[in-house]
Amino acid sequence: MKISKRQKIVIYTFLVWAIVCSIYRVFPYFSSMIPLGYDPGVYRGIYTAYLHLAPRFHFGQTVPYWIMHEPLRGILSVVVSKLWISIDIFLTFWLWFFSIFGWFLVFLILKKYNKRAALFAMMLFWTSIIQYHAFALCYYKQILGIDFILLLLYLRDHKKYRTSLPFLICLVLLHRTTTIFLGATSFLYIVFQFITTKKINFKFISLWMISGIVWISLYGPLFPRLITDFFQPLVTTIWGAGIQGDFFSLKEFRRFTMFLIIPTLYGLYLKIKNKEYDLLFSGLVIGICWTSFGLLNAKRSELFLDVFMILMTWYTIYFIIKQKKRRLRSLIYLGVFLQMMYYIWYVSNNNTPLITVGELTSITTLQNIIPTSGIVVGTDSYLSPWIVGYANRDRITPWLSDMNKWTHTQRNQRWPMNGAGKCKMFEVYKNLHRPLYMRESKLFRIEDISWGTCFKLIREDNYHKLYQIILP
Repeated sequence: MKISKRQKIVIYTFLVWAIVCSIYRVFPYFSSMIPLGYDPGVYRGIYTAYLHLAPRFHFGQTVPYWIMHEPLRGILSVVVSKLWISIDIFLTFWLWFFSIFGWFLVFLILKKYNKRAALFAMMLFWTSIIQYHAFALCYYKQILGIDFILLLLYLRDHKKYRTSLPFLICLVLLHRTTTIFLGATSFLYIVFQFITTKKINFKFISLWMISGIVWISLYGPLFPRLITDFFQPLVTTIWGAGIQGDFFSLKEFRRFTMFLIIPTLYGLYLKIKNKEYDLLFSGLVIGICWTSFGLLNAKRSELFLDVFMILMTWYTIYFIIKQKKRRLRSLIYLGVFLQMMYYIWYVSNNNTPLITVGELTSITTLQNIIPTSGIVVGTDSYLSPWIVGYANRDRITPWLSDMNKWTHTQRNQRWPMNGAGKCKMFEVYKNLHRPLYMRESKLFRIEDISWGTCFKLIREDNYHKLYQIILP
C-alpha cells in the first residue's frame, strides 16, 4: 500500500517523538545512579546474598528462606558478576534496555501484516504509562516476562516450536506469575482451536509439557515455599488477598489506558465477528477476567492486560487502514498524539527517586560503622529495601530477612510502645549473641524510645540516629 508524503511526515514525526520519549525515561540516571523504585534494593540484596553463596550453591540448605524461591535469579547474579557487569548498571541502564526491547518485538510481530499499523503499536507500547510505571518501580521480572511473552508470540506466529522451547523454559524458571498468565492464555487458545477446528496442536502442547518437567526438576524440592504460599490467595479468596501489591487500582488502570479502551473493544468485536480466536484474543480475555475478578497478583497482571490491549488496538488500526477509513485514521493520529502527551506529563511527575542521595549515602555508610557481626534494625518499612540492598549487613526486616522473629501483629503492637516496652520486645533476639543496631531515619517515622534503657546513641547525622541495643 503506497504511503503519501503527508502520511510519511506524520509517521516520522511520531517516531521522533517516540525516540525522545524513550531517552526521556532514562534521564534521571545521568545525574544520579539511584534507581527510581523500591525493588532495586531487594534485587541488590538478593544479588549480594547469592554472590556470597556462589562457591557452595545448595538451594535446600545454605540459601536463606526469604530468597529460596529465586534460584534462577541467584544463578543470574553469579553470571552477571563473572561478566564484570555492575549490579547498579544492571538495575538502571540494563533495565531501561529490556523495557524498550519489547518495543521492537511488537514491531517484529506485527510488521508482516501492515508496517504502518505496526509502527503505531510500537509507539503505543513505548508511551504506555502502565509499562513505564513497571520500569519506574523496577519490576524487572515482569518486564522480562513481557519480553518473553512477545518473543514467544512472534515464534508461535512463525511456527518455530523448537526455537521457542529454550525461551519458554527460561520464562517458566524466571517468573511464576507470567508463566501462569501465559499458560492460561495458551490453554484457552487450545480450547478455542479445538472447538472451531476440531484439531489439537500437539507441538504447542509438548512445549508446555517439557517446560513443566524442567520446572519440577529444579523447583520440586521447594514445593511448599513456591506453591503452597503462592496459591493461597487464589484458593482462599478473590477480590481480596490476591489483589494486594504495589500497582494501579482498576480505576487508575482505566484512566491511564483510556485511549485504548474503545479500539480494544472494537478489535474484540472484530475478532469475534471474524471467528479469529487466536492467542491475541485469548490473552485479552484472560487479562480482562484476571484483573476484573482480582485473581492472583491481579494488580501486576495489569501489565499483561495492557500489552494485549495494545496488540488488540493494533488490530483495530490495521482494519481501519485496510478499509481506507480516512476520518477514523485521523482519530488514530490524534489518539496517539494525546497518549504521547499524557505519557510525557506522567513521566515528568514520576521520574524522581523515592530516596535522596544523602539518605542513601547514610545507609551505605552503615557498613563502615557497624561490625560485620552486627545486625541492623530498621524502624520504617519504607526504607527496608534500601537497607537490604545497600547496608551490606544482616538485618531484621519483615519478609526480607530470616532473622525477623516478630509477627505482623507484634510489629503493629510495638509502634505505640515507649522505649521500655520495645526493649522488652527486643529480648527475643538475645540468644543471637550478636550486636544489634537500630537505625532511626530523621526524614520518616520517628521512633519513641522514652524510658528505653537498652538504647545507646552512638552516631547522629543529618539523616539518621544510630542506636546500639544493649540487652541485659
